[in-house]
Amino acid sequence: MASNAQYEKLSAIQVKQAKPQAKTYKLADGKGLNLEVRPNGSKYWRLSYRYQQKQKTLALGVFPVVSLADARVSALEAKKLIQKGVDPSVYKRQQKAVSSELSFKPIAEQWFKKESGRWSKDHADKVWRSLKVDAFPHLGDMPIKDIKTTDVLFVIRKIEGRGALDVAGRIKQRISSVFRYAIQTGIIEHNPADQLKNVIETR
Repeated sequence: MASNAQYEKLSAIQVKQAKPQAKTYKLADGKGLNLEVRPNGSKYWRLSYRYQQKQKTLALGVFPVVSLADARVSALEAKKLIQKGVDPSVYKRQQKAVSSELSFKPIAEQWFKKESGRWSKDHADKVWRSLKVDAFPHLGDMPIKDIKTTDVLFVIRKIEGRGALDVAGRIKQRISSVFRYAIQTGIIEHNPADQLKNVIETR
């Protein structure tokens, strides 16, 4: 009778206490899910699977941000995709591409293109420059649906910190306009900047 050792699953303690070695090694959780432990101590979740007769690997995240339980859920979801005839690696890339299209900066670009036609070139340049300098460094790559009121407040406070209170007010209005555009186009349902009325410092 075959040993059951190869079918034993990892425990949360085993994952936490796994020590780095001279070379990268793997701890198997079963059914293709592995914890890859690297010499620098980093721990990566990997799912080995076959798709269309090819052996492939799917990255499922890094421990401890992704727990053992999270990795198992992700592995199960990937296997459901395979059963439907979908390559989980391709699906992940597609989802990432969609997410990047729905981040703040691309939507701000759409809003700017829509609105700038009724502005003078000088004003349009100022609006875009203000977003590029003050909003995009913090909000640009964030999925717009994930941006919270505190994220917008962070941008405002940084501008206030250099004493540019007028700029802070204009940036808040422009960020809020981008959110309103996202609501109008069905991307989000609420405007986190609406909660920041009277938040700008006065001289």
